[in-house]
Amino acid sequence: MLKGWAIFGIRLTAILVIIVSLVTFVMCWNYYSYLKVFRNGAEQTTGTIVDVIKEIDDDNEASFSYIFSFTDNRGQQHKITSDIGTLHKARFKVGEQIEVLYWPSMPEEARINTFDQMYTRLIVSILFGIACFVFGAYLFFKKSVFLHLKDQKESTTKSGDTILIS
Repeated sequence: MLKGWAIFGIRLTAILVIIVSLVTFVMCWNYYSYLKVFRNGAEQTTGTIVDVIKEIDDDNEASFSYIFSFTDNRGQQHKITSDIGTLHKARFKVGEQIEVLYWPSMPEEARINTFDQMYTRLIVSILFGIACFVFGAYLFFKKSVFLHLKDQKESTTKSGDTILIS
């Protein structure tokens, strides 16, 4: 009886992990669609790096995020903090000119127009989804995960508990 429940639990976990991966893939597709619409409808301008923010994590590793400014097509100045940074080494320096993409209706959503600034979040999410899917499929289909359960025998202790014995 216990072996059946253990196998059921492993398979249920596998199914849940696969569902997480599928939800991640749907979210990636939505984000990719957003980026495609953003790039097609965005205005392009030149901006300037105003500040580089350095943060040190618990492992004493540095990450850098950037504050940049740009002037939109109506002549208004905007100052934006990038939500994507870099690790170990700052990619931009204060005063450096950068290419900026923004929607005229939402200039606060502006982005620095580089591959890593535009696609890092998408790539990391896709890799997470792939890892979840592979792990879930392994748990669901790999027979060796269940072999040790088949070889074990159930025994009842004096207190009435059921245990597995190898």
